[in-house]
Amino acid sequence: FFKQKTAYEIVSRDWSSDVCSSDLKVPPTLLTLTPQAQANSRIGSFRQVSRIFQPDSWRIARRIQTLSDFNKENAAALDKVADAQPGNKMQARLDYAQFLVGNDMGYEGLGVLDTMALLDPAVENRADFRMLRGAANFLVDRDEEAEKDFSYQAFNDNDESEFWRAVGQAITGKERQAAPMLKAKGDIFRTYPRALKMRLGEVVVNSALSVADTPMASRYLEVLAEEKPVGNEIDRLALLEGKVHQLSGNFDQAVSAWEAVEKGNHRPSMAEATVLRANLLLLREEVRVIIEKAV
Repeated sequence: FFKQKTAYEIVSRDWSSDVCSSDLKVPPTLLTLTPQAQANSRIGSFRQVSRIFQPDSWRIARRIQTLSDFNKENAAALDKVADAQPGNKMQARLDYAQFLVGNDMGYEGLGVLDTMALLDPAVENRADFRMLRGAANFLVDRDEEAEKDFSYQAFNDNDESEFWRAVGQAITGKERQAAPMLKAKGDIFRTYPRALKMRLGEVVVNSALSVADTPMASRYLEVLAEEKPVGNEIDRLALLEGKVHQLSGNFDQAVSAWEAVEKGNHRPSMAEATVLRANLLLLREEVRVIIEKAV
């Protein structure tokens, strides 16, 4: 029986409480997490990994907090494209596409990348171009197109590329196949801007759930909770948390999580939570009847 962090503790950085999260009455709008990992095995201990895009290349997108921030940096990036010399124009466009993808603007990023491919078809042979186009396709739910980009041969023998290739597998229905690689390379996405990190984190958690790896799912739910989820994000993560509880045999907590989702605003999550809760309650009632008959 170990102390579990709650969303309140993660967001407020208040570790003074010595009660368990299961003892707390949490408002339905607040996600309660149940991470399994000890502090000394947190995912935050980054190791050296090979990347196509170095962490610093995302720093501008990571700093965007407001619409004003975005407009300012967007204008600056466009100016760099306009002012770039002919030999540097493609790189400036690629940097702009990366900025857009980092801000969850998949369609806009695809527009820039498609223009680049029209101007110079050879750019499609670059691993950085393929990764960004795959990421943009991922953001707009063009899953098959994303997987094609992530299957590119230049992605071999690179940690970041292998992570994205596994993402491509997971979003096209091969979550169990992708799970081992996502577990091995999961550190990769933690350096990404928030919008991209939240989307990828859900893929990783779902993949972990597909192989019943509840410690992995719990660890990455904690990572996502540290991003201070809001609105629909809370509903989506609480839905996943309920699944973790169900796999862990914590059925009451699963039902509570899904009931909270049903009071939320994200309709797809609300619908799925309703079905999951009803099925679990029905199953528990059937089991109870069987046990009573056996006694």
